[in-house]
Amino acid sequence: MVLLLPSDPDAPTVEHDDLREDLVAFTVSTSDVLRSNGALRAAIWASRRSEFEEMRVQSDRAVQLGVVGLGIWFGALQVHAWSHYEIGRFPDAIRIADEDIEQAYRLGDRSATILPLAVYAAVFMALGELDTVAIIRGQLPRRLTVLMIR
Repeated sequence: MVLLLPSDPDAPTVEHDDLREDLVAFTVSTSDVLRSNGALRAAIWASRRSEFEEMRVQSDRAVQLGVVGLGIWFGALQVHAWSHYEIGRFPDAIRIADEDIEQAYRLGDRSATILPLAVYAAVFMALGELDTVAIIRGQLPRRLTVLMIR
């Protein structure tokens, strides 16, 4: 990675947060990143085979090896929450979605709040709490509300 700094000290500079993902990813070993991505991929394939316990194990591994706050880490966390939902471990699904949404708020990434909200809605729907699902549904983008209606 090459960082280009302006030669003119009065020139506009890039904010630290804009470089955060690149700098964090640069400091993590390539092998950890690759293992995290491989585990996430294995979790997704396990979900396609309806092997939800394997999905849980692989997604947990992807979360542990990932870099907190990066996009791929959010993806791993969301798959991990969904795996707990699929095997009926609703409190764990909610706990993971809580962690996910807390990090999204901390980083100011509103788009990362969408899938945790979907996990909340799915859990509450499974529990028959339709009023709660309706409240959550109101916070989701229109394209995801079709899932809640179905």
